[in-house]
Amino acid sequence: MNKYCEEALQRQIVLHKMVINNSPKLKGERTNYIFCTIYGTPLCSQIYADAIARIVKEINYSRDPLETMEKFSGHCFRHTFVTRCFEAGIPPKTVQTYLGHATLQMTMDLYTSVMDKKKIDDMQLLEDTIGLDEIDKPDPNSKIIKLA
Repeated sequence: MNKYCEEALQRQIVLHKMVINNSPKLKGERTNYIFCTIYGTPLCSQIYADAIARIVKEINYSRDPLETMEKFSGHCFRHTFVTRCFEAGIPPKTVQTYLGHATLQMTMDLYTSVMDKKKIDDMQLLEDTIGLDEIDKPDPNSKIIKLA
């Protein structure tokens, strides 16, 4: 867990305690889950799907209709996390453990996508490695005769 995640979870724990202490629900009806509703009950996938949809809608109100953000599911955050891990150079086997996958193949097949900038940066790495500038320069030790 990185420091940003740790800080966010610490803030969420404080928020959870406030929610639980102010919940109108009986103690047995409240959850110990850190992420819960304002009533102290567990979140369901529809709650955060609705929240994402509401945020996207609010963002799109201030955008040109041709530049609107597409709707997406919460699962997209998982894909984004994995892609960013790979772009940062985190080994695939490590990412597999983050996700809890049984096989590396599942991680690689399902949760990777290469962003355009990464493709360009990687091609630049290749060019820097093989030294394309050196390709056109004649090798003074070469026995190959260049025909004009």
